Amino acid sequence: MNTGLTTPFGKINLYTNGITLNYSIEKLENEVLGLKNKPIFIVDDRYRITVYIDGSQIPISIECKFDDSTIFSESTVESGERLALKSWYKDNLKISIGTEDEVKGLYVKYLNTGLQVDVLDKESSTNIVFGIAWLKLKDLKKEDSYTWFAADPSIA
Repeated sequence: MNTGLTTPFGKINLYTNGITLNYSIEKLENEVLGLKNKPIFIVDDRYRITVYIDGSQIPISIECKFDDSTIFSESTVESGERLALKSWYKDNLKISIGTEDEVKGLYVKYLNTGLQVDVLDKESSTNIVFGIAWLKLKDLKKEDSYTWFAADPSIA
């Protein structure tokens, strides 16, 4: 059984009906290069968490969230095209959790401490992927979007 992902904000776990799920955690590159080999983002850490769903489990609700004791100073929904994403701030730290959105049979809910994906259709997905990234901000204006790109699970 997985013991969660430890972040500077606290531990992130995945649940269904309050029961911890089995899932895989993959550490990703902290820097992704775009056009002309210029960085799109550079973050402190970046991960992909994948939950594999057996069709017999559907319908299922999957929560990717922090422990309830985690304290933030601010949070904001920062969704984009086909991306459901929420970010949290504490002091000069920012963390973002994202997942694919606008998929038939999948519905995303924004929680105080994470994201919830409701899988209602057996043909909608065989797995759910969450992207997680954090950064100690030095220049909020310049770096605020870095975790947004880095937590997009479609960017490897």
